Amino acid sequence: MNAEWHSAAAAWSAIAANKVPGARAGLIHDVFSAHQGVEDDDMNVFCLGGNVIGAALALELIKTFLTASIQRRFRHRRRLAKVRVLENRTIGP
Repeated sequence: MNAEWHSAAAAWSAIAANKVPGARAGLIHDVFSAHQGVEDDDMNVFCLGGNVIGAALALELIKTFLTASIQRRFRHRRRLAKVRVLENRTIGP
């Protein structure tokens, strides 16, 4: 398998995870996205491309993700309220 395939698999993992009510998944590839996704968007699922990210960077990204906390600023609360509205909608067949 090539790195491009693993990157696509990680993207699809994030897409699939976001179908689960309450899950807010992001595809993480750098330190900024690892903490920003949590701080601004309350991301709670972390997806990595296995052959795209090296082991040392993966460990750093995981530590960053786990130590980040959501910022409770108005713009963040407003954004999450919009997501909750979408989560609460009933989707037909």
